[in-house]
Parts: sequence; structure tokens; C-alpha cells
Amino acid sequence: MHSQTNRVRRSAAKGPVQLSGLTLIELLVVLAIVGILLAIGLPSYQQYVMKGRRADAIKALNEVVQAQERYRSSNSSYANSLTTLYSTTTAPDLAQHYDMTLSGVSASGFTIAASPKTGGLQTQDTVCATIKISLAGGALTYSSLNSAAASTTSSCWPK
Repeated sequence: MHSQTNRVRRSAAKGPVQLSGLTLIELLVVLAIVGILLAIGLPSYQQYVMKGRRADAIKALNEVVQAQERYRSSNSSYANSLTTLYSTTTAPDLAQHYDMTLSGVSASGFTIAASPKTGGLQTQDTVCATIKISLAGGALTYSSLNSAAASTTSSCWPK
């Protein structure tokens, strides 16, 4: 009985019963506002998540460069595969969003690249589709390409 008294309001003159609550119009207005907020907020959130994954890839590439230098300090050349490089330690884990490839390995350098896994969520990152670090003659070069294979190094590598 107490819960009914909260929802039913009688006038002081014991007139007609008035029900209080939300009308359909009020409910639709609330839903429209929530929809607008989601339409604005969700793409921004997805961009931040994508940039976070990109930062993880950059970190992993730098870890590979450091591991290659440690490997070369006790061998005559750089490791020719990630399997060789990480035979005794744990490789950076990018398996869910990126594929890492090691190429151009010689006694004086190598290139390590991260590109989004085919069909993965990170393929939506068309600005930094491929992120690379190259070592040649003792000099590191940081580069990146968008999905159209144009250079986006200034946009993708933090300064």
C-alpha cells in the first residue's frame, strides 16, 4: 500500500486521482540525448583505443631493437629471425593486433616492422598501417606508411 501512495497523488479537495511518471515523449527525449552522446563519444573512444594499440606496437619495436643490440654484443651479426632473437627470453606480445616481421638482416643492420593483423580491429588504423624501425650503418630510421603506402612518419612516431 505504501508504494501506491508514492505513485498516486490526490488533491487536497479529494478531487480526481493524478498519476505521476514519465510520458512517452519524455522517454524518447532521454533516449535521443543518450543516442547523440554515444554518436559523439564512441568514435573518440575508438580513436584513443587505436592510438593505444599503436603505442604498444611502437614499444614492442623498440624492445626488438634493444634485443637485437644485446644479441649482436655476443654474436658477429644480428639475429635473422624473431625466433632466434627470443630463444631464451619472451618476445613482445602483439599477437592480438599486429604482426611483426624482421627483414633485411645483415652484419650492419636490419628492419623490424609491425603491421595490423588481417581482419583485426587495428586494420581500421589507416593512418599508421605499417610502422618500421630500420638500422643501417649504426643509424636508426623511424618510418611509417598509411594504408595507401604514403609516408606518415611525422604523424605516427612520437617526437
